Amino acid sequence: MRPATVKKNQTKSSSESTESHDHNIILFKPAEPNTSSVNPDFSLSAPNYTASSFNPDNFITQEPFISPVSSFFAASSRSTPLSITVPGNTTSYIFLNLLPYQMFSLQVRACTRVGCSVSGMSQYFQTLPAPPEGVPAPHLYSDTPTSVLLSWGAPERSNGPLERWEIERRVARTKQVSTVGHLLPVPPPLSFLDSSSALSPWTVYQYRLVLHNQAGKSTGPWVSVTTRPSRPAGLSPPRVKVLGSESLEVTWSLPLIPNGEIHGYEIRLPEPRIFHDTRYSSELKVTVTDLVPYTNYSITVLACSNGGEYVGGCTESLPTPASTLPTRPEDIATLSVVAVSESFLAISWQPPCRPNGPNIRYKLLRRKTHQPLAVAMVPTLAATSPPPSEDLHRWFHVYSGTKLFYEDKGLSRFTYYQYQLTVYNDVGYTSGDIVTAVTMAGVPLKPPTLSAHAINHTAVQVNWNKPSLQDLQGEVESVFLTVKSPKAGPLLAYGPEVMSTVIGDLWPSTTYLISLQVFNGAHNTTKAMVNVTTPDGAPGCEVTHSQG
Repeated sequence: MRPATVKKNQTKSSSESTESHDHNIILFKPAEPNTSSVNPDFSLSAPNYTASSFNPDNFITQEPFISPVSSFFAASSRSTPLSITVPGNTTSYIFLNLLPYQMFSLQVRACTRVGCSVSGMSQYFQTLPAPPEGVPAPHLYSDTPTSVLLSWGAPERSNGPLERWEIERRVARTKQVSTVGHLLPVPPPLSFLDSSSALSPWTVYQYRLVLHNQAGKSTGPWVSVTTRPSRPAGLSPPRVKVLGSESLEVTWSLPLIPNGEIHGYEIRLPEPRIFHDTRYSSELKVTVTDLVPYTNYSITVLACSNGGEYVGGCTESLPTPASTLPTRPEDIATLSVVAVSESFLAISWQPPCRPNGPNIRYKLLRRKTHQPLAVAMVPTLAATSPPPSEDLHRWFHVYSGTKLFYEDKGLSRFTYYQYQLTVYNDVGYTSGDIVTAVTMAGVPLKPPTLSAHAINHTAVQVNWNKPSLQDLQGEVESVFLTVKSPKAGPLLAYGPEVMSTVIGDLWPSTTYLISLQVFNGAHNTTKAMVNVTTPDGAPGCEVTHSQG
């Protein structure tokens, strides 16, 4: 055996020959099979190996050692034949590197110095199959956190009847390979959805294709894909440490399965909500301040994942209960004091906005600050200052308990009192603002003085003096003036600072009855009345005075 070189298409081959230096020429060309004087024989032993033999004696002339033999060898899919020339004493020839599973035919031409003779085309024969070549890389797409869609086309060369496709998978940077599916060799394009329960969100997987035919199998390259992110899993309840009456320390752990990239956490109490950005601090701990003392909180941690341009979702942990420590009450509401009578003040209040502790109870204090009627009763010449009072400006404890009101009775008439509420819990106490109130005035003892005169034929001026503090048994709050005539008149009201007024738009030569009452906040005085007559447009006026 020795290698031979193909002149036209560089196909490698080998042949057998004798010791002679003369040669025959073998030619192979594509042609339809027909009869000829030389019929080659052939055998197949490998997918890309063909051995052919023939009898050169039929072509030996007077100078046989210089007679060449030519052979044409053609595949059914080729348009250009393979042409091989070998010495005339060659009886077999091996063609190498042929395409597997291809149809070929053979034709031999033997030549002497006189001429050439060509055999008919042999029957078509086929090279054996070989494993496929050019298995494609699949195109991968993850549409959900636990699925991957594969799609691919045909191999470059099947090299024989295809039997099946296999899809293999492995986790990136690992060696364990799993077969996740089989497909029959249907015409391309092909696709396969891997929705195995073994897939996890936000994980890098590698896939490759394995193609089988009768001769064996071939594998394609590994291709990587990352599944989409999903909600974190395995988020434990946070650990809470109470630092005081207004602060807590919250500590938590990473989710057991992040299922994506987590850039921060939200701590919920549920209010307030504090966001902790782990891009700037890797410590999984925050201190929550400005809380309400003696308050029960339910603390949870919310973790959200994402990956690339996709949002995975959020998971909230189970709650951890915690209570801030108690402290003294805060935000004490203002007292409400209503004068019911000359000796009765009704005091009420609301619970503190922030009790800050258990066992809320109240204490009410009262002091007298001013008693105008007591001062007014002292003779002017007897002293230059008010007489001393045993309870004036002294705080008295008037109520203790849990009720939200107190009826303070037996008080002095038209007297100013101040009240202060103190709220207690088991930790301490806080006092509220001081509120001033006054008991009602008494029934007036005397009416006011009243005078009126006409200043022209359509106007009357009215003057009055308010009663003394003692006569009024209180202070003036309002003055009511009534003007009556045969055609009736208006009711006018004035403040305590007004002592006179002019009434216009009256009728000439008409008598009017003017009455006046003073209101001390609880009672009206009796009416003081006066008659006045407007003139008939002539100079002069009639003036009368009356004290009712």
